[in-house]
Amino acid sequence: MACVSDKEGLSISWSAIRANKLRSVLTTLGIVVGIVTVSLMATAIQGLRQSFLRSISALGSRCSPYKL
Repeated sequence: MACVSDKEGLSISWSAIRANKLRSVLTTLGIVVGIVTVSLMATAIQGLRQSFLRSISALGSRCSPYKL
């Protein structure tokens, strides 16, 4: 296995990105969509959890033997 210098590696990477522009754009788009989706899901889950806890606390402390 041949060792490649950093400069040569960057040159090879850059030429591969330029040669496959559509693939590069679609990959970047997929990563961005994935990150946004995970962030939105985490926010939605946190909001649902808070809403659930608010609903349960409105019932009072004597309704359930379980501590949330």
